[in-house]
Amino acid sequence: MLSQGGVGEPSDSDTKPVVGVDNQVVLIHGDLSTLERVRSVIESRALEKTRWHRLQFVVIVPGVFHAIMACADGIGRTYMKDKHSHTDPSSTLYHGGIFRPQDTGKLKGNTPFRMMHDLIKHDGIARRLDVWRVEVSRGDPDVKTLEEWAERRQPGWEDIVALSERMVTRYVAQAGFKPGADAARRDAVFETGQLRHRDYLLYEETTYAMNHGDVGRLETCFVKWLYIWKATGKSKYATYFGDFMRDVHFVYPEGLRRAIRLNWLCNLRGLPGKFRAIDWVVELNNLYTKHIHGGEFSNRTLQYLLKESGLIDIYRMSQVNIADNFCMTNRTINHTKPDMTETFKKVRYHMQTNHTHEYVEGRKGYSVKDKLREGFGILQTAKRQGITGVEAEIGGDSAEGDGETSQTIDAEDLAIE
Repeated sequence: MLSQGGVGEPSDSDTKPVVGVDNQVVLIHGDLSTLERVRSVIESRALEKTRWHRLQFVVIVPGVFHAIMACADGIGRTYMKDKHSHTDPSSTLYHGGIFRPQDTGKLKGNTPFRMMHDLIKHDGIARRLDVWRVEVSRGDPDVKTLEEWAERRQPGWEDIVALSERMVTRYVAQAGFKPGADAARRDAVFETGQLRHRDYLLYEETTYAMNHGDVGRLETCFVKWLYIWKATGKSKYATYFGDFMRDVHFVYPEGLRRAIRLNWLCNLRGLPGKFRAIDWVVELNNLYTKHIHGGEFSNRTLQYLLKESGLIDIYRMSQVNIADNFCMTNRTINHTKPDMTETFKKVRYHMQTNHTHEYVEGRKGYSVKDKLREGFGILQTAKRQGITGVEAEIGGDSAEGDGETSQTIDAEDLAIE
């Protein structure tokens, strides 16, 4: 791409003039495997004489879209991969069997990103509705349902906010969360629910910040994800994002910091809540290039893909013009969002029957470790031993183990809401 744009090392060009990089940089967005390859090339050229040959102008920027995929996989590894969670009626996997009864095999194995994303969102909604019911009943034992509470009490916005603040302190694990000291009186189900609510809300806040272009909030969320990734075996994500956050806030000059943060996300449609990551755009172009317009059978060759890649935007605009000219704008291949009302009722009744969000002294059940706290301890131990940066990757997962190249991204995965 640089060669096509006429950028290079002027002293190396004998045929045509090129423009040197000077003090400019090129931002490279990509998934984990892409960043590994780019970093490897930069390190191998560290002894070259010019900044062009050293690739000193290349700045690696981890893709937010693939980071969101890593966040979903981190939650799946925490709450669904342990075999003991398969029989716990309050577990995420058990609720997944209610939400997606035809996909229980996928939920137990390598869960696709879109399926995991929807499960976190839907299970979080159902659990928070049950928390509202429990908290309302605690304040007024005569009220048994949220509908009855709304009809009888006619709560105002101030009442709802005050109640929600009390709920956060009781049902969501706070900073410094520790299990109860007395094992005989602990409620393992309730404590696991507190951790689950915290991680669900963190995931939803991360996706919300990305969709609305809130880079500052996104950075704050990723600081916590560094610890969770480290504790769930996604060591390289923790390393690369940790190095990136350090460089952006403490190494790069102010102008470069601003350029990176302003170009971390984009809004192709210019609409509120429609921001997307740059690596998401790359994956979308790959989808159109390789699968939609990539040819079939004997026509599907590398030469054909390269030839057609520059015409993808023309193909898409032609389809839009045809649809507009023939008044076909009301037709679409997108399905309407499913009506989850009855499914939510079923899950809520299940939690009400099992007293999922009610403290029961001495109750035993499936218990998980606090991955945020565990990951913080791992990083602190490595820091005391003098292990920093890329050295922390030794003994960690490869790109495939980090859930990077082992997953195939399809059209559904590219629709994050």
